[in-house]
Amino acid sequence: MDQKEKDALSEDVENTDATESTEETDEKEAVNDVEKEEENDIDADDDFETEVKKERETDKEPASPEAIRRGRNIIFFELALAAVAILIIIISIAVRKNNENKENAANDPATAASENAVDNSILFTDIPEVPDFEKNPSINYEALSAENKMLKLSDDEGGTIYVHNYNNREYFLSETSISENDVDDLIRSQILVNYLEEIPVEREIAEMYDSVSINYTGKIDGVAFDGGTAEDQSITLGVDPFIEGFTEGIIGMKIGETKDVVTRFPDSYPQSPDLEGKEAIFTITLNAIEHANRVPELTDEIAAEASQGAYPTAKEAREYFEDQLRTVKIWSFIDTDFYVEKLSKDTVLKYYNASMKQYDKSSTESGISIETMLSMYYGVSVEEFKEEQMRTAAESVQHAALYNAIAAKEGITVSDEDYAKLASDYGYTADNVDEFKAQYGEEIIHDYILQANLLEFFKTIK
Repeated sequence: MDQKEKDALSEDVENTDATESTEETDEKEAVNDVEKEEENDIDADDDFETEVKKERETDKEPASPEAIRRGRNIIFFELALAAVAILIIIISIAVRKNNENKENAANDPATAASENAVDNSILFTDIPEVPDFEKNPSINYEALSAENKMLKLSDDEGGTIYVHNYNNREYFLSETSISENDVDDLIRSQILVNYLEEIPVEREIAEMYDSVSINYTGKIDGVAFDGGTAEDQSITLGVDPFIEGFTEGIIGMKIGETKDVVTRFPDSYPQSPDLEGKEAIFTITLNAIEHANRVPELTDEIAAEASQGAYPTAKEAREYFEDQLRTVKIWSFIDTDFYVEKLSKDTVLKYYNASMKQYDKSSTESGISIETMLSMYYGVSVEEFKEEQMRTAAESVQHAALYNAIAAKEGITVSDEDYAKLASDYGYTADNVDEFKAQYGEEIIHDYILQANLLEFFKTIK
């Protein structure tokens, strides 16, 4: 969990003393400013981590490449709290406006009561159906179990859970090992591309890391789409993010050459949902190679600067990336193609309702209805929001069932000391651990700690 989330989560929204905005547009600008500030205020660990994940939600992300969605030491607790943190940022701005309204209405109790009345009952009616998760039809779980590649576990519901067999040491290590080249590639893409050394070039064929000028027009089904056309666009190949296949199509082109490059937008593409999963053909012309770029070696100076001092030497930085890569590989192994036979719908609803209560509480404190807030700041309807929250809850319960089954088999538990240590990280004393659990939800905290303990167990397999 990074510091910005801790700060946002521990902020007392009701006591916000900042100067209020008086116009709705000012509020939106303030939200954007806060979010930008939050993004930049990353602690050293996260800057360095800037997503080791190239796929952890299979796992795992241009015109911005999809980051690996399951590089997650973050699964339940941090994802849940990150969402709340973002909401709190928005709410803190809204509260400033609401506080101003309170002051203006101080001499008019009827008006004040009207201003603060928030009806979020829509969150608790027309609850979406709990989704069903089917087995991957292309996988013969019983056959893989017989081959010792799948492990067959039981859960508290009396159902069967299949997971890739981490107890098959040879199989586990073959799937989770990393090479020196893997680490080199990661360091290059996450750090060294920010320290490229410009060098002159006379060749006419584009290579990786060249800075080039291009024209391009993107079409889907023969029709140009918004944002898919540009002229004299300067980009650095392998650094500036584009959808998969775009940069690769330019490498090897000759100055003056025009060609069609076939690409496909990611299945998840929030910036333009209407483009998700669609094939696009870009007609690209290479105007010029402006200059080449040399990738430097990782030095102590670069490591220290890139990590804001967290990793003062190249050796420490490399060890950090090795650990992160191994973590990604381990969770990809565990989380890919697992299957939970019986999904506890009662537990899913419990997770869902806990989420709804948190949003209701925050919205009520702000004096802005959840419907207005979602529409204004997220551009989604309450119905869409509830569907997404239900799916998230179901996925969380699936993973919780898997992790609890593994933990039960391996004798891995969550101790009082584990709770106390995490509570301390959030500023709670040993006497206030119960308050910490009540604040964030004991089940969510349990799942988070258990996952961390499981990771340590998996890392001992060598």
